[in-house]
Amino acid sequence: GLLSLLLVVIMSGVFALGRRSPELTGAALLMVHLAAQFWILSPALPMAPVAELLSPPALLEHVDEDSIVVNGKSNGLFGKTSMTPAEYPDARPIWLQRQVLSELYPVVGSLWGRRFDFALSAEGLDAFLTRAAAEALRVLPDVKRIRLLAVSGVDLLVLDRALDDEAAVLTRLRHHQPGYGDGTYVYEIAAMPRAQLLGGVRRAPHLNAALDWITAPEFDAGRTVVLPEGGRVLDGSPGSVEIVDWQSHHMEFETSSVEPGVLVLQRAFLPVYRTRVDGEAWPMVAANIHRIGVELPAGNHRVEIWVDRRPLWISGLAALIALVALVLLSRPKASAPDW
Repeated sequence: GLLSLLLVVIMSGVFALGRRSPELTGAALLMVHLAAQFWILSPALPMAPVAELLSPPALLEHVDEDSIVVNGKSNGLFGKTSMTPAEYPDARPIWLQRQVLSELYPVVGSLWGRRFDFALSAEGLDAFLTRAAAEALRVLPDVKRIRLLAVSGVDLLVLDRALDDEAAVLTRLRHHQPGYGDGTYVYEIAAMPRAQLLGGVRRAPHLNAALDWITAPEFDAGRTVVLPEGGRVLDGSPGSVEIVDWQSHHMEFETSSVEPGVLVLQRAFLPVYRTRVDGEAWPMVAANIHRIGVELPAGNHRVEIWVDRRPLWISGLAALIALVALVLLSRPKASAPDW
């Protein structure tokens, strides 16, 4: 209360002294506001020394660079959790940051080249289907969570507790690191490969049906994919896929099959992707709720998928035009001559 009153007095004084120069007054008020934010909020920020960020966490040794990883504690993907502040040596928020580092949260692991899946952005930029799959993880039992991760190509799970017995038999414990609470566990999952050409297709009328099917114990993700309703149901055999190129913005594949099938890629289904099959524009479809799927006829095909950056260029050009227009409109008008 006293701090707020002091800030009001300071800002009122700045405003009173700067009435003759609105521009300088506005800048001064902004500087006072920023200084107050750093001064008041600084003790509450969980800041750590830079050296801690430059040193790789010990858990990193047990998480491969080519793995698709999920941290089950992050975003509460494996149920509600807490940061166990009661176990911190003292009340400083720096221990929160150190726990995030030691338990290899996505914000840390990504700095060291690890790929984390289901790591929803704080800005809400994820596609609806990605968020739907993540929300499903939060409410499913452990055994169905593991099946959903396996179908989604996730081969490593980092968790702050042990899995229940029914789920544990579907995984292999790679490492247990003592630490906060029960420590941190790293589980290996028998996941589907990053690219598959599947001949079996089931059509789900809604997301709940798709979720029930792919998390059922009898579902064979090595032969069958679940797609939205409205197309053909197939019961064919798998084909072969050769990965020609696999980058964040561009992927290319050579496929071969004797029957129609679906190319399933363990990448988030996003509207920014475009697809070509044998040089022709081709539609994509959401596979297994939130992955990229491309329906292909029988035979040999070359499939290319890339990020379409035209919307970014168009929006950037529009922003530039708006900025130029704003500058022109803000120019002072020439005063009429005084005759």
